[in-house]
Amino acid sequence: MNEIQAEIQRTRDARVRACGGDVGKLMEHYREQQARRAANARPVVSFVGETPRELPPMTEEEWLRPTGNEIIDEIHRHRAEFARECGYDLDVMSERHRKHAEQLKAEGWKFVSPGVAQEPSAIVREEPPKPKNP
Repeated sequence: MNEIQAEIQRTRDARVRACGGDVGKLMEHYREQQARRAANARPVVSFVGETPRELPPMTEEEWLRPTGNEIIDEIHRHRAEFARECGYDLDVMSERHRKHAEQLKAEGWKFVSPGVAQEPSAIVREEPPKPKNP
């Protein structure tokens, strides 16, 4: 993982920890962030200790440019189609995801929180074997 990817991962992990793993709070943060970007009329990116740089908005054609990985390309196509269907409105997308989750729960699917990322561990936690009585 290069330095920029590591910084992005640390930022994402910190945001998830700050939201306590609550997806609603996380989406609220992203909506606020989107509103700030819209107020500035351009997407902006920056990393710790760096002056923000303006980025040109990506066209759908650029977003859907093949990556060489057919799974990633399919994910991008589905995301683009979903965003188009929702008029690129984050509130509409969130509401559709919420309704879909409710439908799956009604069908018996169980949802679990991924929790907050922990430091990797090589410790195996299991009960010791019970002694056998002859």
